[in-house]
Amino acid sequence: MAPATADRDIDMISQVLHYADDVWKIAASVSPLKGLKRPKYFNERDRRLSADEEERLLTAARADENPCIEPVIILALETAMRRDELLALKLTAYGRSRRVELVRCLAAISACRAL
Repeated sequence: MAPATADRDIDMISQVLHYADDVWKIAASVSPLKGLKRPKYFNERDRRLSADEEERLLTAARADENPCIEPVIILALETAMRRDELLALKLTAYGRSRRVELVRCLAAISACRAL
């Protein structure tokens, strides 16, 4: 069993015990989880698209009827921005020089699509 799975199971047991105590007023005299050490884990993903996956993604984006899809995907790939970061992107959040730079970058990406 992976450490993250064990930690989720411990959380579930803890919730059940708290629910029994709060709602049903049934409490254990000593918590069965007392003294239990939770497993340590670092659940970070570090995955990059392979060259083949990236090419297939961009091919599908070019075939999409929405012309904005490909530039947004390229921006996401180049900046490693997540979906919520891309959707929250506002030009007003950048100073004038950075805003101009961002607009030029997006225009260059769009121009590449025309080639």
